[in-house]
Amino acid sequence: MKYSALIIVSIIILSCTALSISKNRNEQETPTFDIVAQNVHESCDDASCPFPPICPVDMVKIAGNFCPNLEEICLKWGDPDNKGANGPVQCLEFKKPNKCLSNRISMSYCIDKYPLPNIAGELPTTYMTWYDVKNTCEKQNKRLCTRSEFTQACRGPNDKSYPYGDGFTRDCTACNCDRTPWVDPATHSFKEVDKRVPLGSMNRCISDYGVYDMVGNNDRWVRNESKVPYQSALVGGHAVLGARNRCTPATLIHNEYFKYYETGGLCCKDIK
Repeated sequence: MKYSALIIVSIIILSCTALSISKNRNEQETPTFDIVAQNVHESCDDASCPFPPICPVDMVKIAGNFCPNLEEICLKWGDPDNKGANGPVQCLEFKKPNKCLSNRISMSYCIDKYPLPNIAGELPTTYMTWYDVKNTCEKQNKRLCTRSEFTQACRGPNDKSYPYGDGFTRDCTACNCDRTPWVDPATHSFKEVDKRVPLGSMNRCISDYGVYDMVGNNDRWVRNESKVPYQSALVGGHAVLGARNRCTPATLIHNEYFKYYETGGLCCKDIK
């Protein structure tokens, strides 16, 4: 009886130890529901996902810390003798790295993967007013991007001046820019002034976040947060020679009703 009791006690102790080890192992190896949900939520974007994707499939998630006052020093201009209102605009090379001279703003949102109509292989939509872009976005349950949102998506997490390559060297073989000198649409046909290429056709024209055609090809309407002089702003630049075609600058002189052969847009969406 003495030995039988010892054997029974030993079995009980061993069983409890095994259960404890198994429980600890499961706790270490099995992620919590919240972690599983987060991982799936971040990665899946089709109908088979158990959780809705953070952004629609035709959009890209942007999460970063935007610098409202970024110092960008141009080392070499491509048009140093430019007598236009903006002076030289084609910076061939920026000093590395750019320096943030202000506090940063945390941002998280969705942005279209391509300019409107946001379809790879299609030409960007043009002759749009600011209101046209606003209404188009709202019909898709999206909204106009702010200037800051466009700029962050273009610069990427490393504060680039250009969205492609090293971010500091102008390259119009990467994006559609500097095609031909400007000609007056009033005296030339649309075919003569139109220099667009299909969206996504220049595969190096992509930001570090994965957004295509952010500079060149056509201008994009965004919301000017300052509302000075208008609530409208044009960003990104077009394909014709003489545009800045980089992430930070904006054209602010056109009101919300202005439209031209190069004016289009893209949409953003809040993350819920």
